[in-house]
Amino acid sequence: MHYVLADDSIPFDGSTAAHRPLGGAEKACAHLAGALVARGHTVTVLNRSPYPMVTDGVRYQPLDEFQHRPMEADIVIAFRQPSLLGAVRKAKHRLLWVVAAPAYLEAAANASLWESFKPTILFINALQQCAYHGPLPHRLLVPGISAPYFEAARQTATDLGHGDESTPVETLPSVQTRVPPHAVVTTHPLHGLAWLTEIWRRLVHPQMPEARMMVYSALLAKGLREDECAPAIQPVLD
Repeated sequence: MHYVLADDSIPFDGSTAAHRPLGGAEKACAHLAGALVARGHTVTVLNRSPYPMVTDGVRYQPLDEFQHRPMEADIVIAFRQPSLLGAVRKAKHRLLWVVAAPAYLEAAANASLWESFKPTILFINALQQCAYHGPLPHRLLVPGISAPYFEAARQTATDLGHGDESTPVETLPSVQTRVPPHAVVTTHPLHGLAWLTEIWRRLVHPQMPEARMMVYSALLAKGLREDECAPAIQPVLD
């Protein structure tokens, strides 16, 4: 099958996350594209790539180069923006993958798009599903866990003598008690990170000073790198 994924955010491809911070939605798009190719499908991503390229078997094309867009696809997946549902002229199925609060889907301005494209809405969690009261069919598509996380866990298990690379990670529960204590946080900075940081400072760190909270955030990394960020983010960055 031929899939077309459309995103109108920032330039990225399947290798971007390996060398610079990248938002969760963009990573989800890139990893989904790669996973579909691995299953034998043909995948084109229309996004803000500066020029056409192929990464992990996925063809990335600039969103604004209309003359090079595919004319048809089996499935179109638009990321976040309803207007991207029309990225391809002919498609058997059109899906809108929503990663934020779904209130904007019920805006009157979207009614003509729903009528024209009759999409299915994809949510990333049940909370979104419960909050949506519109007429469109909807399903859950939870972002998957990318391979490096599993590979790192297997390598840790091997280093600690709990098995080899062929040993399933789920059979190695003792690994959790042998590695240094740490927490990995990938939430949006405004989704409770200030609260979590305070909890860590007041309650966790005094009892476990060797523990570390690793915060991965494209927005915070940009603020540290450029010494400026959006006013709403600045208190969290501080």
